[in-house]
Amino acid sequence: MYLVLWACSVFLFAVAYFFLSYVPGHGITEVTATTDAWSRFLTALYFSTITGATVGYGDILPLGFSRALAALEGIVSFVLLAMFVSRVAARHQDIAIDDIHALSRDSLFNNFRHGLFIARKDLDAIVRKVDEEGALTERDWKNVRTAFRQMHMQVRHVPKLYATHQGATVDEDHEQLVLDSVERSLRRARETIELLESRGMSCRTEEKCMAELAALVHTAHHSFVTLFSTAYNAENNEAFAEMLVRLNELRVYV
Repeated sequence: MYLVLWACSVFLFAVAYFFLSYVPGHGITEVTATTDAWSRFLTALYFSTITGATVGYGDILPLGFSRALAALEGIVSFVLLAMFVSRVAARHQDIAIDDIHALSRDSLFNNFRHGLFIARKDLDAIVRKVDEEGALTERDWKNVRTAFRQMHMQVRHVPKLYATHQGATVDEDHEQLVLDSVERSLRRARETIELLESRGMSCRTEEKCMAELAALVHTAHHSFVTLFSTAYNAENNEAFAEMLVRLNELRVYV
């Protein structure tokens, strides 16, 4: 756009120089010396171009009012070219910022899924301990609470995953991974609680454990039910519904 404006200004100033060449004492030296009208205009266009490009070879000299006109063209052209360069630089900067934002969001997604994966592995270790020894130590119960806390912390970061940048939204594939990770984590928490209760080791008797579980359920409800009511992709309806089932199953124990 700015280049078009610059080209238009060069052409308009060339027209002005052309007509001034017919005014004694106010034209361009080489333009005034040319008798053919077409050659006179081309010479005026050449002078306007080198003036507009801020080159100023000095091979053609303006006289009288043409000098003021040439100075004005130089200023106008300088401003337009500066705006053009700044616009190009800003566009490249926007692209770079978008790339950085995409990388940052991918990192958030990876950390989110990895954190839930670690929590599920901790609960798997508890299940193996129960199967092998039939009892849990205080340290084991602490590991259960830590796993619930880890899930709680990761689910709390869900709104950050949906933080937009210049209108960007979470794509269907990333959202599918989020829902799948949360669904599996909630299911693993429920299965662990059911196993412990079947072996006479109810979480209900562990106050700190129940507090972590309640925090997880509350945050999951807020992060997904509240946020996803307007934010999630319609293509993930089935995955979202399945995640809600797991959440409701876990709410029974709170």
